[in-house]
Amino acid sequence: MYKITFDMLSPIIYYDLPILDSIISYCKYREQMQFSDFHTPHGAEIIDFELPIRKHELGFYLASYMCFDTSIEGEDAWRKQWESLYDDIVDFGKARKRINIGSGQFKSYDIPFVTQHSKKIWFYFDGDAKEVAGLISAYLAGIGKKSVIGYGAFSGFSIEPCNSEQMLYYRPVPVSAFMNMSGFQTHTKIGRYYPPYWLPSQEKILIPQKR
Repeated sequence: MYKITFDMLSPIIYYDLPILDSIISYCKYREQMQFSDFHTPHGAEIIDFELPIRKHELGFYLASYMCFDTSIEGEDAWRKQWESLYDDIVDFGKARKRINIGSGQFKSYDIPFVTQHSKKIWFYFDGDAKEVAGLISAYLAGIGKKSVIGYGAFSGFSIEPCNSEQMLYYRPVPVSAFMNMSGFQTHTKIGRYYPPYWLPSQEKILIPQKR
């Protein structure tokens, strides 16, 4: 198994801890987009390929949640507003020449979110380290949400062999995979234990927590 460590440049935005197999799924999708870009309601664009990460016999990838030693919480906001540089292309007809930013489709507003900043983050996985590194180098700009505007950016990453086998189960797993792992306690919730994690077809799963 391996440990992959990222040197972070900017805060990360996430609601649930990122999982490495989900990140690699995104990279595989980006690779596939070179040939066709399509979206389906059942996530076929994500699940119609295998990842370079070993699967457990119960169907989940042996890849962990994001880990970190310390994290500083902050707040920021994503702003939606009309860009005045586009005023000249608007056809007002006979109406008054004014963009209504107080209501309607061009209303301006801020969407607040919580950020987490860590100098280093890491994941554990079992699989083809060379292919994982290649996918990340080619297709991953950042980790977490809003990476397109600079959040979750990293300056580099490294992959090294690791012997912490129990960390491969630090991720969502099916209830049938319950095992008494040292250093973890578990609780159940409704969700998925393999990507795409956003699909509405959910079931009862186990979520491990560090003691």
